Amino acid sequence: MSKIQKLSFEDQELLFSLPYRVGMWISNVDDVESRKLDDKNEKKVLEIFLERVSKSGSRMPFSAMIAKKCISSKGSWVSWEAKSEEKVVFADLEKSFLVFKNELSPPELKQFKQLVWQCGITVAQAYDEDADPDGEMHMNHLFEVLGNMLGGGPKLKKAPENISAKEKAALKKLRDLLKQKVQ
Repeated sequence: MSKIQKLSFEDQELLFSLPYRVGMWISNVDDVESRKLDDKNEKKVLEIFLERVSKSGSRMPFSAMIAKKCISSKGSWVSWEAKSEEKVVFADLEKSFLVFKNELSPPELKQFKQLVWQCGITVAQAYDEDADPDGEMHMNHLFEVLGNMLGGGPKLKKAPENISAKEKAALKKLRDLLKQKVQ
């Protein structure tokens, strides 16, 4: 578990909460106010994604460990969700990069960033706010994302086409932040 045990409780919570909080931030970027089904479905897809990553073990061990800790901290999700506004999430991501650059190995930091990115992508693809005539959750891309993640992790590439303009803009901001070099 690298040097994580030496991190303060606050820094450990930062590490374990950010993937979930990024997912919740993306979920709230483009709400369909006429129905709250999108929020419920996006939360469920994020939970499924984290559970699957937590079982990935040898392919992405550090991501699996973070996802396990995130899942085991489900009792904190309500308080984490309260800290999922863009400004707070981005400030905490920047803080995490500064804290973790000395505490995590380069492969661990890369896996952390990939996990955060995939949480955002997974939630954005869970529900198509622009074109969902039946009001159903669309999971057609969830398994593709999971396959990419478990296959060694995808690059921080552009957002997929099947998401709303607001989500694309939010994911672009996230990708730009995640690609920053830590000084």
